[in-house]
Amino acid sequence: EEDEAEAAAAAAPATGPCSAEDLAARLYLRAARQGHPSAEYALGSALVHGRGVARDEAAGRRWLEKAASQGETEVMAAGWAADELRALDAAAN
Repeated sequence: EEDEAEAAAAAAPATGPCSAEDLAARLYLRAARQGHPSAEYALGSALVHGRGVARDEAAGRRWLEKAASQGETEVMAAGWAADELRALDAAAN
């Protein structure tokens, strides 16, 4: 099931002014849906920090967890995602 923030990234207007962050979030979403770990990380981070999409920590965590779980596929993205998840957990405590 797609979250509101993810839907907003997907539904952002294709015409008219669009910030670089808005465009990046749409592209991250497209690639993340195809299973690319770097895009899953980038989308998760964008959602957690509200860059190009409405801030949605829960949805961001899900994408970061997905990226982190693909450590063998793409070590850098998995490491970045794991670091971001640890920071979120530390901030929550």
